[in-house]
Amino acid sequence: MNNNDDWTTNPTIINHFNFRYTYMFIDESGNGSLKDMKKAFLTNEFDLANLRNEIYMLNGVIMNGIEYTKLNSRFSSLKKDITFDGKFDYSGIHKNYGIRPINLHNRELEGKIPPFNELDNDFYAKLNDSIEISSFTQITSGLNYMRFVNNKTFDESMNPLLLCLNELIIKYAEYLNEKGIKGAVVFESDNEKVDKLKLQFILQLKENGTISKSNTFFKNIVGVYFRPKWVETKKGNLVTCAGLELADLTISPMRKLFSLEFITIEKHLYCYPFYGSKAITIIK
Repeated sequence: MNNNDDWTTNPTIINHFNFRYTYMFIDESGNGSLKDMKKAFLTNEFDLANLRNEIYMLNGVIMNGIEYTKLNSRFSSLKKDITFDGKFDYSGIHKNYGIRPINLHNRELEGKIPPFNELDNDFYAKLNDSIEISSFTQITSGLNYMRFVNNKTFDESMNPLLLCLNELIIKYAEYLNEKGIKGAVVFESDNEKVDKLKLQFILQLKENGTISKSNTFFKNIVGVYFRPKWVETKKGNLVTCAGLELADLTISPMRKLFSLEFITIEKHLYCYPFYGSKAITIIK
């Protein structure tokens, strides 16, 4: 699936997406660090300004390589509505960046951060249309910080990220098994320690299974990869990852159930229209 080193050894950057495979792109919203959650357990207090509506979520969007290519084309066209070549000089925002392709990021879009500071309603309508007509399946897992800390069955050794990831990977494996296909997981790159944690966790699921699922249940997950916001495919040529952009853009509606934003993505939820807990898992 990838021409890099063995993906099971170390977090591996994926450079190209194969038409023959299916991918689940994962984005994170909220703070799932074990350090911060341990602090919350000890103090039983929360910095609400940093908890993003008190919900921590992992969002997965599933699509095959062909649909990824179509989505990438749609997003590339949208970016050219912002600037003539779809690129922006980020040096005024990030000192280590320069001119590179625009990255569609929900927080920057909502905050009107350049290059999204002068967009009109027509752009957002086109963005919603691009998402709505795309072919993908969405699954989400999350937890409520307050309930998590106050639930007596939990303790400070439990990692919110891994609790949510466990649910997400189970649902993805179920999807792949139902379709009889193989697929890979793609995370946005974090620091090396966190990336290794995610990789090792999925490898353990594949090797040992869970209390209710045998290791064979996860056999169709055949890769775990990582991807920065921008990848240099060849010298001087940076590209974004449309799948990770989509995962970021579709996580916000999951916080606003039954809003117009949610209705835009609802039909993409796993097992729609009877999605319920099949597509949305909230750990209580």
